[in-house]
Amino acid sequence: MPPKKAATPAAKKTAPAKKAPVAKKAAAKKAPAKKATKTAGQKRARSPTPSDAETDSSDEKAPPAKRSKRQAESTSESSSEDEEDAPIPQAKAKKATPDKHIVDLFGKFDNYAKDLPCLDSGYDNSSPNFEKLLGLMKGFQAETDFTARAAIPKSYGTSDGAFQIKNFEDPMSGEEYEICLEGIQLTGKTEPTVKAELSFDGGCGLSSSSGTLSLHRCWNKSNSDEGFDEMFDCTFSVNVSYSDLYRRKGHGSGERISMECWAIRARKNSSGEEV
Repeated sequence: MPPKKAATPAAKKTAPAKKAPVAKKAAAKKAPAKKATKTAGQKRARSPTPSDAETDSSDEKAPPAKRSKRQAESTSESSSEDEEDAPIPQAKAKKATPDKHIVDLFGKFDNYAKDLPCLDSGYDNSSPNFEKLLGLMKGFQAETDFTARAAIPKSYGTSDGAFQIKNFEDPMSGEEYEICLEGIQLTGKTEPTVKAELSFDGGCGLSSSSGTLSLHRCWNKSNSDEGFDEMFDCTFSVNVSYSDLYRRKGHGSGERISMECWAIRARKNSSGEEV
């Protein structure tokens, strides 16, 4: 009489893995794959009891119960279904994050003198409220009004920039001086700063001229346009000496200006170009 085999319990279907809440980071992990050798709720095969052995006419022991190939495939398919049901992590769009150590200090910048009476409402107890100041300056910028304007090229070492001081004019011709930014260099690591020398094209009206400019970012904040707003601190000074001709005409010996300004990037037109 052939030995009796221990009955193998029918493999129960694996309960589908519960989905983790999407809001938690745990959702990004896949449900761990279950071992194909063991299914939830399945018991190990029971060895034959002594009473079973006595009724057996053969001295050979019954071999341990083996899982059929179909059961193994069923368990494997169930595990695969659990993995497929697990939520797939979705790549989230990265929002622009302002970083005071990373800044592009080139382009056009509109400057507004810090002591302008029209900017008084941008201060809270003598401390600058940059969001208020930014709003005020953008209003003036829309009217093409500014104290000074700087155009800094991207290639600092090979190109010169331009600088304009509103109403800083040749006393005889009435034309604004053409000012170049020369020797532009970027200094500082924790607080990148652009520095440049100012040179004038004053024709016969100037006997000498000099000047310096320094600009760095002092504030920035993320905005709703996936970008960020910025504010810059700019200081410049100029010193011009008039020629003898201008002095004889009664225009004095020259002019000296030193100014501290808040600066913002120039506005852009519909094509995205700075104006």
